[in-house]
Amino acid sequence: MGLLDYQEPFMGVQAKTATGVETLAVYGLSLEQAIFLARDYGEYIGPIYTEAREKGLTEERVAAVITDLLTEAPALINMVCFFGLRCKDDAEMDVVTRMPVGLRIEIVEAAATMTFHSENGTGKVMGIVSNVFKAAVAMAAKNAKQQQKA
Repeated sequence: MGLLDYQEPFMGVQAKTATGVETLAVYGLSLEQAIFLARDYGEYIGPIYTEAREKGLTEERVAAVITDLLTEAPALINMVCFFGLRCKDDAEMDVVTRMPVGLRIEIVEAAATMTFHSENGTGKVMGIVSNVFKAAVAMAAKNAKQQQKA
């Protein structure tokens, strides 16, 4: 298989619509998207990645994390859905924000699964991503301090 033959993996999430049930393709987040989220929402997601790297995330813990994020950072949930669904504009974000909470949770779970997908297991991937997030959060904090001084 050549590079140009690569097809990005995705998970299907069933969405009930006015015309029936549709399968939404949910993709993993790119490195650039993950860094964007780390910079803007690092205070919420930094501890999640640290815990995931050290202890792994059980289904129960993922549910608890998403519940916490729904109350503390609903915009983060929407952004993960936006990126995972490969949305491109404000009109699509409007659709995301009108989706039922349960559907958004399923999309976030699928996006998280696909973000850390690795044919060789998730341990190494989790360590790398955790370090990237730590660096992005530290950079954002440093920039915020510099802006406050200016």
